Amino acid sequence: MKCDRKTMLLYAVTDRAWTGEKTLLMQVEEALAGGVTCVQLREKDMPKEQFLEEAESIKRLCHKYGIPFIIDDDVELAVRCGADGVHVGQHDMEAGAVRRKIGDGMLLGVSVQTVEQAVEAEKKGADYLGVGAVFSTSTKTDAQEVSLDTLREICRAVSVRLCNRRDTQRKYAFAAGYGNRWGGFGVGHLFQSLHTEGMQGAAGPGRETEKERGYF
Repeated sequence: MKCDRKTMLLYAVTDRAWTGEKTLLMQVEEALAGGVTCVQLREKDMPKEQFLEEAESIKRLCHKYGIPFIIDDDVELAVRCGADGVHVGQHDMEAGAVRRKIGDGMLLGVSVQTVEQAVEAEKKGADYLGVGAVFSTSTKTDAQEVSLDTLREICRAVSVRLCNRRDTQRKYAFAAGYGNRWGGFGVGHLFQSLHTEGMQGAAGPGRETEKERGYF
């Protein structure tokens, strides 16, 4: 599986802190029904077997809607549950090592904050880059802020290959700044932010999610 523009239109990241009275599975389905185009499961403190069970449930749900399912950080679990991809940060397993472990069939996303990191991630096999946080966020307190100028420089510096019938080269990056604008929703959004300014992440089900897709 490789990235294309459709996959990157509205990339949702789970956040259990926002689930409220609903289950995470219920809220992921609301996001899928509302139009998200990719889902990343992010669980930092869940026991491994419980995480695996949850991952398999959400993977089935994503595939029901024909949407790629990504695991955050945990490469072993991503392979074990048959996820469509894995996303790693600068302090996780090195991108080249991840690519060797997952092979060519899974998506590999890498978080970057500098041009140098972006170029290196691409060389090591990244399919897409997560750049940010471009906007301040309360959901990832250790996020290093990246200016829009740096984001533009990164977009100019990399050309992540997308395999399609024309074998074209395109660049995708996310402006990570997902907030709880509408409140009470367990999925944050990361937006494709290539040549647009002022895009701020949001969380919301149904028509609000469709509205976010409409920006693209």
